[in-house]
Amino acid sequence: MDPPNTPVGIGTEAPQTNLDVEGTIRMSGFQLVYGGSEPQPGMVLTRDEEGGGTWQAIPFRWQQSGNNIYYNQGNVGIGVTSPGSKLSVNGEIDISGSRLHVGTDGKVGINNNAPLARFEVNANTGDGEIASFFHPGSLVGGDETKITIGAAEIQSWYSEISTESWGAGKLILNPAGGNVGIGTASPGNYKLAVNGAIRSKEIVVETGWSDFVFEDDYPLPSLSEVEQHIKAHKHLPGIPSAKEVEAHGVSLGQMQSKLLQKIEELTLYVIDLKKENEALKERLVQLEKK
Repeated sequence: MDPPNTPVGIGTEAPQTNLDVEGTIRMSGFQLVYGGSEPQPGMVLTRDEEGGGTWQAIPFRWQQSGNNIYYNQGNVGIGVTSPGSKLSVNGEIDISGSRLHVGTDGKVGINNNAPLARFEVNANTGDGEIASFFHPGSLVGGDETKITIGAAEIQSWYSEISTESWGAGKLILNPAGGNVGIGTASPGNYKLAVNGAIRSKEIVVETGWSDFVFEDDYPLPSLSEVEQHIKAHKHLPGIPSAKEVEAHGVSLGQMQSKLLQKIEELTLYVIDLKKENEALKERLVQLEKK
């Protein structure tokens, strides 16, 4: 240029800098040089609200108002001017559309950008496992643990849900035998084993019942036989003793059936006594007529 240091203007007759362009620029190559003839590493050119450019070294701090992303002492903020963690976001987050959604209300949705619950997962038609939790068994205990939530059911192989650190599980699921233990890690052969009291509104037991007592061929023991058994064993025939119950417990369904059997036997005794009483009354009436 002649003379040297003369400002050049493109689209303007009054250039304010060495190169002043009024409008947009298109070029096949671009290089910014800072402080000399060679590009300077570790520098970035930023623009403020007024349009002014500033070179800043990395690590840098974006503090000016109006920027969407801020970098502050190793922390990154999106919509946050003073991020207090490695990544702080003021607003909702969506990854790949609605594949992962984190709302400002604290709700998280997977495949759902409007979750109603705190954590909500929506499956697509044809999906297999929706969620799976697996541990290879390298911690205390050594058993592999897996809980799988599928389209129709929750599956598990030897899983333990515990509120204690390395303690006995409060709820033990052992699908290998289909048994469940609450308060015990050894449900044994029972489908449900509970170490403690149970409170329930209703329990339905399906087992054999004792209507056979009313069959004509039922061997109803005499009251004398019952009396002899009570004197010898201190409990009713067919009913376990207190020691047996303490040692082995009782089956709720079987015990209900046994108790009903004794009630039905008592009913037959009462009917027989009623007949004997009626016969004695009739005999007494006949004697009084003589």
